[in-house]
Amino acid sequence: MPYSSKKDFISQGELRKGAELMNGTSSAVRLLCELYLDALERRIARGAIIEPGPLGFAQSVGVVLERREAGRETQFVVVSLLSRSS
Repeated sequence: MPYSSKKDFISQGELRKGAELMNGTSSAVRLLCELYLDALERRIARGAIIEPGPLGFAQSVGVVLERREAGRETQFVVVSLLSRSS
């Protein structure tokens, strides 16, 4: 199935789920968290747009509780991907 990045939009609800998983302590929850954050990272690498709001995503950390301007998420992702590939 081809992946369409034109319509991919990561909502604050999805980021909230990731933040909740990051707080889990059991090994099962940690595994789910790792899989969930990896999926978010892949979506962002393919060009997904993050809904503006209090939650963001940092590839080295996961879901972050930080308020950023609407256009800054895209700039942050581009900078992260460039720095990671070098």
